[in-house]
Amino acid sequence: MRSFLRDFEAGLTSAHMSCLIQRFGHGDCHDLVCVLTSPGEPLESLKVIEFVSEKNKIPVHSAIQIDDEYVLDAHGVSKLVEVRTKYQNLSQTELSEDIVVNVVPSHVFTQKHAFAFDEDMFVDTKHEVDFLLQSLMNIDYRNLIA
Repeated sequence: MRSFLRDFEAGLTSAHMSCLIQRFGHGDCHDLVCVLTSPGEPLESLKVIEFVSEKNKIPVHSAIQIDDEYVLDAHGVSKLVEVRTKYQNLSQTELSEDIVVNVVPSHVFTQKHAFAFDEDMFVDTKHEVDFLLQSLMNIDYRNLIA
C-alpha cells in the first residue's frame, strides 16, 4: 500500500490536482462529503453544510462544518461566509435563485444523497481524496477534529 501511495503522489501533477479540485469542488462535492463523513472515518461526527436553492431546493454545494465560522471542501478550509457568497453568485447566475444554508448531521446528509452516491467512486478515489485534502491544507485532515 505504501508503495502505491508513494507512486501515486509522485505521479500527481499540478494539472491533475487542478482537475481533482474542480471535480470535488463542484461536480462531485456531495460525494466528497459522503466519503469524508462515512462511518468509521474521523470526520463522521461533524455536521454538513448544504447550500441549496431557496425556491426549488436544488443542491448547489456541500461542505463539512469545522465550526461556526469554517468549512472544509475540496478547496480546503475556508470561511463559511466566503463559500456561501461564491455559491450564492453561482446560484444567481445558473438558477436565478438565492441559496439557503442548512446544517445537517452527516448521517442524515449521506442518507439523503445515498441514491446518487457511487460507492465505487469512494473506493476508486479514496487515495486521491486523502492526498488532495492533505496537499491543500498541508496537514493531515484527520487531525481537524482531534
